[in-house]
Amino acid sequence: MSFSESPMNGKGNEITDPNGTSDEPDSFKPTEDPLAFCERHILGMKRKADHNKQESLWSFYFVIGPSLLAPLFVTFGSEWICGKLIPSALSLAAAGSIAWLQLRKPQQLWSIYRSANSRTRRTDFYTELEHTRMI
Repeated sequence: MSFSESPMNGKGNEITDPNGTSDEPDSFKPTEDPLAFCERHILGMKRKADHNKQESLWSFYFVIGPSLLAPLFVTFGSEWICGKLIPSALSLAAAGSIAWLQLRKPQQLWSIYRSANSRTRRTDFYTELEHTRMI
């Protein structure tokens, strides 16, 4: 590794601030408007919350649906495929969905992102910025 590739000289792994600007003059980017910064983070939290809500609902459907269908196949299935294989696969799908819900906890993440989103919208700083933009 030569001196020009060294992280100590400011090339390659330079530290940037949250707005994406670095200490080097050729990589200058204008700073982001504070209101746009807040709105970008609010939209990001909303998008994450919506994703986790959908994931939670679909996982719930994948638990309830196969759990309700498996006994029907056991009851009405007379041959090996309908009486044993399909109910086993449905039970396996339900168990996998339960494990996914317990491991990932999308409903808890959804709640966290929704509350963070509403707290950010209620902050005095965001409200003041939004008010000054309207004036």
